[in-house]
Amino acid sequence: IKLWNAANFTSNLLKNYKPNENAEYALQTLDKWILSKAEKLTKTVTEALEKCQFNIAMEEIRNFVWHTFCDCYLEAAKDRLYKPEIYGEKRKAAQYTLYTVLYRILQLLAPTTPHLTEEIFQTMYAEDKGYKSLHLSPWPKLDEERISKEAEKHGDLIVAVITEVRREKAEKRMPLNMQ
Repeated sequence: IKLWNAANFTSNLLKNYKPNENAEYALQTLDKWILSKAEKLTKTVTEALEKCQFNIAMEEIRNFVWHTFCDCYLEAAKDRLYKPEIYGEKRKAAQYTLYTVLYRILQLLAPTTPHLTEEIFQTMYAEDKGYKSLHLSPWPKLDEERISKEAEKHGDLIVAVITEVRREKAEKRMPLNMQ
């Protein structure tokens, strides 16, 4: 349900997004952070599946989807995504990142969750990617250049600050959108 809801939310935010592999995006710290984490997830999941450690692969994906992608990245990127008039190119970077990371999640989950991933793929990616099915697309190749210890360090710090602000607001019963 969490993945389905995240895909639906993402789909709405990508309605005017046109993927362009040759485009340069003004990736922000959290964009680089999640892209780096997605590459590391790809490595971990690939290794686990090659060893038939399906439980490890699924747990890593679940933790990534639930905590890293939904709780951290989606929440942090909402402001950029909701306000194109303010963020312009930074919004496009967030859209690119959402599109890229969600596709990677679908690829990694496809062997163990075929029906859900195929439904999301057909709705959001089939036309752009050119594959008749997600299950006919190649397994993702690790992009070592996207892995960045510096981006992860800075991103982890930003996420920690956001988490602390949310905790403080929750304790004081303040709405999250209140400054």
